[in-house]
Amino acid sequence: MKKFLGISFILIFGSGIAFLTHRYIKNPENSIPYPYIFNQFENSVDIGNAPIIIIGDRLGKRLASFKELIADKISENLSTKVKIIDLTEKGEGLHRTIHKIKQLPRLPLITIYLGGSEEFFEQKFQTKDIDNILLNFKLYDDDRIKTLLMIFPVLSRLLYQNVTYHQFTKNIKEDTNNYSDQIIQKRNIIHFKLFEQELNELFSFVKDKGSYLIALNQPINIDLPPKKTCDGSIDQLSKDMLVQATELIKKRDYKAAYTITKELVLIAPANAKIHYIHGEVSRKLGLLKEAMNSLEMASAYDCKQWHGNPIFNKILTKTALQNEVLVLDFKKIVYDQWNQNVLFMDEIYPQNLYYERASEALAGKIKKLLKL
Repeated sequence: MKKFLGISFILIFGSGIAFLTHRYIKNPENSIPYPYIFNQFENSVDIGNAPIIIIGDRLGKRLASFKELIADKISENLSTKVKIIDLTEKGEGLHRTIHKIKQLPRLPLITIYLGGSEEFFEQKFQTKDIDNILLNFKLYDDDRIKTLLMIFPVLSRLLYQNVTYHQFTKNIKEDTNNYSDQIIQKRNIIHFKLFEQELNELFSFVKDKGSYLIALNQPINIDLPPKKTCDGSIDQLSKDMLVQATELIKKRDYKAAYTITKELVLIAPANAKIHYIHGEVSRKLGLLKEAMNSLEMASAYDCKQWHGNPIFNKILTKTALQNEVLVLDFKKIVYDQWNQNVLFMDEIYPQNLYYERASEALAGKIKKLLKL
C-alpha cells in the first residue's frame, strides 16, 4: 500500500512538473497577456528634434497630410516653424503603433494619436484560443496579480494559460480568413478587450516618457447602410414586422413605420439592418438624436468588419478619462453638421473641411498647452 501511494505521489508530482514546464516553455515573458508577439525587426524612424509626432492608422495618415497646416497655425508667432513627423501607417492597428513608438530613441514633447479604424485588419489571435485569452485577462485584471507580475514578470510564463501566439513580422498582412457571423461576434469580444488594454499601455508609455498625448476619436460614416447583417439576429416574427415597416416607408408613412421599428430595435437589438432602418425613419421625423444613436448601433453591429466601430470610440473615451489623457472630439467636429452637409468624401474619410477644422483645433490646444 505504501509503495502504491509512493508511486501515485511521484506520478502526480511528475505530471504537475511536466505541466508547468510545458506552460513555462510555451509562454513568453509578458506581464500583459497579449495573444501575439513581435519578431525582432527594425522599425524605428529618426524624428530628430521634432517636438510633435502623429501616430495611428489610415485616419491618422489622412490627418498627417494636414501637418503643414497644423504647423503653420502653431508657429504663427514663432521665428522658426514647428516640425511635425508623420509616423502613421495604413492598415496599422494599435498593437503595431505601440511597437513602433517603443523603438524610438525618445518621444517628442507632443504625441497625436488618431486610429481605431483598422483594428480588424490583421489577425491578432486564433479563434480557438478565445476562452484562454479571456481567462488570462481575467487573471491580469486582478490588481494583486497585476502587481506581482510587474515585480516578477517571469511568473507570467507559469500563471497564464497557453495560447497559440500570433507572430508579427515587419510587413502588415491582411487577415483574409472567412469567419462565420457567430465567430465574428465572439472575436469582437477579444478585439475590444485588446484595444482597451493597448490604449492603457499607449497612454502609460507616452506619459512615462514625458510626452503629452492628444487622442482624437474617429468619425464613422453612419449614413451608409450596414454591409452585412449577422445571421441569427432576427426571428421570423421580426422579419414579418420589418416587411410591414418597409411597406409603410415606401408609402412615406413614417409615423406608422416608426411605431414598428421602435419595437423592432427592442426585439432584435443585435440586428444591424433594423437599427439602420429605425435610424432613417427617426431622421425623417426629425428625431435626430435618436436617429444618430440608432445609426451608430447599425454600424456597431455590422458583421462585415470594413471600418471602425463606435465601441472603439467609447473605449477611447473611457480609457482616456482614466488616464487623464486629452481627447479631441473629431467625431463632433464632423457630425455637428449632420443632416445639413455631405460629411464624407467616401466611405471612410470625412471631407477635407473637417480635417482642416480638426487641424485648427489641434493647433489651438497645442498652443495653449505650450503657452504660445
